[in-house]
Parts: sequence; structure tokens; C-alpha cells
Amino acid sequence: MNEVNYFSLSGNELREAITKKVLDILDEYIESSGLKKDNCSDDKDINSEISEQKANILINGKNILDLHLVDEVGLDSLSLVELLMSVDEEFGISIEEDVAEHLNNSNELIDKVVELIQADKKYNAN
Repeated sequence: MNEVNYFSLSGNELREAITKKVLDILDEYIESSGLKKDNCSDDKDINSEISEQKANILINGKNILDLHLVDEVGLDSLSLVELLMSVDEEFGISIEEDVAEHLNNSNELIDKVVELIQADKKYNAN
């Protein structure tokens, strides 16, 4: 498995790597919820599709990055905590509980991960 050092990336490269991994993690929850990807073939997972379509995956006509994690993806409170723990572990960060409560979709989650990694890079550079 090819490990990515997210702290060595910046700009669009960092956001793209984070987006790929967050969608890879989220794919497990989408599969278990029974949601059908409108523009993905069944034999491909989100991670392979993102390389081709740059996160333009649609579910019920809506971009996957904009789906509400609870209302549209169907995550319950336990699944949401598990998702956030997986993200924390993958990226070596910690999203505080009070911040996590306000993350509604994957775009907001990705923005927060990028923000935390960039802040940690600045802190460790000093």
C-alpha cells in the first residue's frame, strides 16, 4: 500500500489527496447505506472514479461532496463518530467534538482536514 505524507503536500495537491482518502473512507458508509451512485459503474469504487471524474460523483442527482452526512448519506451518531475517528487516524489530526458537530458534508470535512494539516505544518515549522 502506498502511504501518502499529507504534511509534505500543499495547495491543490494536498486537497486532492485528502479528497480521495475521505471519499475512500466514506465509500464504506455509502455502500452499507444502500445509496446508489448515479454516474459510477458498479464494478468501480469511489477511489478509482475520483481519478477520472474529480469528485463529480452523483448520488440522487447531487454531488457526493455536498451530501449531508446524516440526512442524505444516512450516518447515525455512531457511524459519524466512527467516520471522524477514521479521518483523525488517517491524517494524524484531531477534529474536536464541538467542531465536528458543525461539519455537515464531505466538503466541510475536507476543508477542516486541510485547515488542521496546514496549521500543524505552520506550527511545526516554527
